[in-house]
Amino acid sequence: MYFVSIMNALTKAFSSKGRVLSRLNMVARQTCDTMSNIVVIGAVDTEAADTILHYAPRGEHYIFESNPVVRERLDKWYALFDKHISEHIIGDKTGEEQRIFNIPTPVKAEKKGKKDEIKQVPTSFTLPLTTLDVILPPDYIVGWIVIESKDDVAAILQGAKQLTGRSHPHMLFQHGVEAGQAVSVFSLLMDNFLRISTLERWLNNKPCFTEAEFIDKCRAGNPVAFIVYP
Repeated sequence: MYFVSIMNALTKAFSSKGRVLSRLNMVARQTCDTMSNIVVIGAVDTEAADTILHYAPRGEHYIFESNPVVRERLDKWYALFDKHISEHIIGDKTGEEQRIFNIPTPVKAEKKGKKDEIKQVPTSFTLPLTTLDVILPPDYIVGWIVIESKDDVAAILQGAKQLTGRSHPHMLFQHGVEAGQAVSVFSLLMDNFLRISTLERWLNNKPCFTEAEFIDKCRAGNPVAFIVYP
């Protein structure tokens, strides 16, 4: 019975993710061109970024991922793109921050004749913290900002006011927005005349969320991918 419950939960999760990626593909096809510039924040799971980058093969892209193992994989995965891959954590201030990642590490076998093992060892890293307005070129125009991490969305937007003000980009908040951030996120978007909705609503030409609707959606407790658009 437990196994069946787990399988049902996994099937639901994958089917939900599949619907999001399918809708994102339809949106990206309508909103990207080959020269669009893309910013990706957090890229452990690259499927959403892959979907959008597929339609922007000639843009200049910035990918921010703090995990060194993931960064090495990304460099190979996006080898054909004009991209900058950085360890920086993106937020609303500059400085440093400690984060712990499991790093594959060879461990010598305790007994003779046994092969050495590779174990995941929790390892602490001191990482640079910055904002998009600080780290990106002052004339950089972004077409899409993809937030795949679960970091503070409001802080990321707060540190990207200049970028979003001059670019009016599309954005994807893949993991939704925490209820406590909803008011701040909505206000920051409105400051730059940006609207927010779900992928499904956007594709069906339904109106963007009002502030009250957006807050209610965030408070519903079921994380949903949001799209931001001009």
